[in-house]
Amino acid sequence: LPRYHPKLIRSFVNFGMMHMELGEYPNALSTSQNSIGLSAENSSFDHLDIAYSYMNIGHVYEAMNDYPKAIAAYEKLLEIEKQHLPPNHPNLAESYNIIGSIYNRMGE
Repeated sequence: LPRYHPKLIRSFVNFGMMHMELGEYPNALSTSQNSIGLSAENSSFDHLDIAYSYMNIGHVYEAMNDYPKAIAAYEKLLEIEKQHLPPNHPNLAESYNIIGSIYNRMGE
């Protein structure tokens, strides 16, 4: 497959999730960041692939208890979702819920 093929980019997203589930946080971050880079360089990419990469990054930082970085990643996820999903889409509610729960854990 060519370097910017959508299936390759989705594979990076999936590998990032796999590394996260295995507790391999540095690999999960690197793989997810690579998928964002590849998506941004491809003119025909699916914006939601980038959103899922930010979701993975947020999950990794959340698992590492780095809540400010997790919130930043989830807010990027939410920003992309707002641009590409209808306002009543359940993913938006889920993203708001995730961000709110992290603020709650931080005592804010």
